[in-house]
Amino acid sequence: TQASLAQTQASLTQASASVLQTQASLAQTQASLTQASASVLQTQASLAQTQFSLTQTSSSLLETQASLAQTSTSLTQTSSSLVQTESTLGQTATNLVHTQASLAQTQGQVSSLQAAMSASTAANTDVLNRLSAIAACSVRGLFADANGNCLSNLTATASQATCSAATPMCASGFSPVGSATACGGATTFSCTAVPCPADSSGINVPSGCACAPGLNGTVTAITAAPYHNNTCQHVSCPANSHGLNIYSGCMCNDGYAGNVTAILPFPHYVSTCAPVACPANSTGSSVPAGCTCAAGYSGAITATDTAPFFTSTCSGVPCPGNTTGAGLWNAAGGCTCNPGLAGQISATTTPPYYQGTCVSVPCPVGSTGATIATGCACPLNSMGQILAISQPPYYTNSCRPCTGGGVFGSVLY
Repeated sequence: TQASLAQTQASLTQASASVLQTQASLAQTQASLTQASASVLQTQASLAQTQFSLTQTSSSLLETQASLAQTSTSLTQTSSSLVQTESTLGQTATNLVHTQASLAQTQGQVSSLQAAMSASTAANTDVLNRLSAIAACSVRGLFADANGNCLSNLTATASQATCSAATPMCASGFSPVGSATACGGATTFSCTAVPCPADSSGINVPSGCACAPGLNGTVTAITAAPYHNNTCQHVSCPANSHGLNIYSGCMCNDGYAGNVTAILPFPHYVSTCAPVACPANSTGSSVPAGCTCAAGYSGAITATDTAPFFTSTCSGVPCPGNTTGAGLWNAAGGCTCNPGLAGQISATTTPPYYQGTCVSVPCPVGSTGATIATGCACPLNSMGQILAISQPPYYTNSCRPCTGGGVFGSVLY
């Protein structure tokens, strides 16, 4: 029985070894299957990516086809435009041929006109010479004959001289030279053009005089002395300026920039006087209307008649007591109450150039001291500190009760 049991034991051991071997083989097979499954999954992922790429490629192909269709349409339109342009060019060429023919015809007409002008040059020259002779003689109070000679024969028909009660008389604007006796016969008589009067401009009265720039009126030729009627009057300085008159000179008023210039046409002046804007650190519409130093500034602005046409003494006012900051004038920061003080300070335009107050804040309940600004202390049997700050409640309080004590008892061994 023992021998049979030993043999059975050996068979079981051998069978157990076979089972272990089979299990190892199964494990190896399982590993192979796992690896194969991973490969399948990787292949599926690759196929999915390939499918996505094919989808994108298909979409790109559709877009390309649409673009090609649009390009084809554009090419068709361009071809049509080219045909139309060729037609237009052909019509333009025809028009150019007609234009060239018209230019040739015009050139012929110009040539004919040039020939006609050349033929009349001599006649024009005679007319100009005659007019020059008349002008030269008229300035001297004489008359020009057909040959251009200046004569003073009163028997000649001329506009510069007449006879009144058998006494020779010069034309308007001319004064007699020497003594005149009687009209007719061989008596000769000289007249000379009267120069333009004072406050007027021009060569002489017969040729015309105009009131000087800045004056209003006329100068009219007459036959009686002084042989002119002068109504030229001075024009007053315009608005926003001062002075005797335009002719003598006007200056822009204080606070105005520009000048006043005398001219001949009405109103006989040009004025560029314009109000100067209020300077920096001030408010108002203009310097002439009045400017005020801005809030937080002290001083004044006065109009002048020299550039920059004002003087400014506006200066920034420093922060008042119990406050800190760059100054009342500083719009960015201004002035704030010192730490431990409550209140608000704002800039104004009138002395003292600020409004508001800073008041002391009392020490918190349970602490010792009068005000935050003068100092507060934590109460007895506490630790920490009370510090002043600039924001409500204007202090920080870290006071806390003191902690301590011990463990009492006995240790048994």
